[in-house]
Amino acid sequence: MHMLARNFAWKLDQHIEKEDIREMFGQTLKFKKVYLGKIQDNKCVTVEGTFKKYLNNNGMLCDHDTSTLQKKCENLAHFLYEQSNHELIIVDMQGSGYSLFDPEIASKNLRDGDELLFSTGNLSIKWTT
Repeated sequence: MHMLARNFAWKLDQHIEKEDIREMFGQTLKFKKVYLGKIQDNKCVTVEGTFKKYLNNNGMLCDHDTSTLQKKCENLAHFLYEQSNHELIIVDMQGSGYSLFDPEIASKNLRDGDELLFSTGNLSIKWTT
């Protein structure tokens, strides 16, 4: 899910460049590259800066924040929703500054046959009803 969210954040950034609206839009949100692996030297990995959650797993705002970062999270969620023909949305958006971490993807359909789409964090029924 992280890489899918990262891909759509990148696509939004490319769209802003193509439309020549960078000056108006400003900096875009980013998801860092994350790979499955082990930390072998027992060092802690931390998120630097002030950590904030913007959207819950059900797609609802965490508070009535009107900051630029909050609006950009809403914008990115809407961008994926439109780009996926109303099938997907990024939820559980949280991070520090313009770097976001650990998103969830909610889908219009929770299952494809017997297969659960994305993961147990997919609360698709919540945001589509």
